[in-house]
Amino acid sequence: MNVRPFAILLTVFGLCGVPAAGQDEAAAILAKHKAYVGWEFGDGTFKTLRVEGTISRLGKDGKPRPIWTYVDARRGIIHRESWKSLETGGESLSGFTGNAFWYSDENGLTVPIVSETLKADLAEAVFFNEATTVYSAAVIRRDTINGKPVVVLREKMPSATVLDLSVDPQTGAYTRAVIDPGDRARTIEVDGYDEVIPGKRLISSWHYPESKNRHSEKAFANPPLSDDDFRPPPQKASWTFASPKAFPIEVKEQANLPQRIFILASINGHEGRFIFDTGAEGIFFTKEFAARAGLKRRPAALTVGTLYGDTRGYYVDVDSLAFGDGSVLKNFVAIQDQELDFGRERADGLIGFTLLAGAIVDVDFDAAQMTLYDPKVTAPDESHGFVVTADLSGGVPSVPIKLNRTTNLNALLDTGDYLHVLIPAQLIGKILVRRGNFAGLDPAGWGAAGGAIQRSAASAWRYETPQCGTLTSIQFGPVNYDAPPFCFSDAIESGAALVGLDFLKNFNMVFDYPDSKIIMVPRKNVSR
Repeated sequence: MNVRPFAILLTVFGLCGVPAAGQDEAAAILAKHKAYVGWEFGDGTFKTLRVEGTISRLGKDGKPRPIWTYVDARRGIIHRESWKSLETGGESLSGFTGNAFWYSDENGLTVPIVSETLKADLAEAVFFNEATTVYSAAVIRRDTINGKPVVVLREKMPSATVLDLSVDPQTGAYTRAVIDPGDRARTIEVDGYDEVIPGKRLISSWHYPESKNRHSEKAFANPPLSDDDFRPPPQKASWTFASPKAFPIEVKEQANLPQRIFILASINGHEGRFIFDTGAEGIFFTKEFAARAGLKRRPAALTVGTLYGDTRGYYVDVDSLAFGDGSVLKNFVAIQDQELDFGRERADGLIGFTLLAGAIVDVDFDAAQMTLYDPKVTAPDESHGFVVTADLSGGVPSVPIKLNRTTNLNALLDTGDYLHVLIPAQLIGKILVRRGNFAGLDPAGWGAAGGAIQRSAASAWRYETPQCGTLTSIQFGPVNYDAPPFCFSDAIESGAALVGLDFLKNFNMVFDYPDSKIIMVPRKNVSR
């Protein structure tokens, strides 16, 4: 999903505005662009904006199918964006309070957003909010896009981020933006502009070239907006914490079964056995357990998106989730997944973001135990390991990693996936690897992360590129691993990766989502 932080834009230009250069070619082209759109950031044209957007996905027939809608309200340095999935019915919000960025799920559980990609997000905000004309630029080349000539300008942000702009020399319209050209480049293809008010244009349709998603937007100028339109939603779920006391978890490493972390917990007084899954955006139950616990499902069916395909489910309302130390999470929404099936693992579901968002969760593999802390009264001890900043903007933790000391990716840390590392199939032939299949990495019979179901070998092969091997190295924070096993995956997007439990089991972990942190403590004498 695209989040364009309007607030960062205003803050930066309040401090770092740079006038365009004189009468050189680049300045003349920027002036032509300003004339084409009819306005410039900060000139008072738009005091507030309401942007209504739709994300559509191209099907095999080439026709777009709407999958998301969103509404972005903006006022000064404050912004709030609400999202709704047309497939699942799921809703989430994100925004900027004037002091911090935040993400909130449908339970009103809100966490701060701290991301390694904020500089790129800033450059994207510069582009979409018509602030490029306040920077100086240089012509770096002439090119063609879809057979039409363009002039490519290069601008450098105060953050040192580079922005390349492809401009139609006839009209002044932008046709493409490339943020940080190189192995982590973010490219935006502009498909069209629209007049918001007479003579004032905004980009109205665009896409990322590596994605099948297409964005279309309609903006409304200067709508009346109150303070309530920008606040995070009220929290529906609530915690009652017991005194911190470790309780046992199961850490299973059995032959012919996936590696898992199991938590025993009670749903509305009915005990269940659940997989601890950081890749799950909420809590998911099997239909058998939901029936046993007497959970009433809401009438509308949902599509549950997973790494290995879609499943069907329903929202269910849960009164209480009680853990082994006596702590209780109350009044939240979960999902009953009609196809969730763990076979011989005897699991009743998955527990992810809904647990982690409001508590500090200490997972000790060595002692096979978990401890929950109230973040309002306890801060985790960061002295025994290293701290990674987690991007929680999608409800799952993403952190930067480096493959083979050359390739930077943003990796989802997924304790619910028992594999080691998955990387995009687009990297086939582009990085040095040693091929082979490894125990637990053969794609046949893979289980899925984040609410997915276990699938047969035939089903898994439909979704995956079955090529596995070893990398030269993977750098994760200050730790470097030599020759880690991995697999290419068609399901992993360009620039992303998935790091599963077979890798993460090398650490004891403290999840501090209220501060967007994960403390990683390397374990001793762990065989990999």
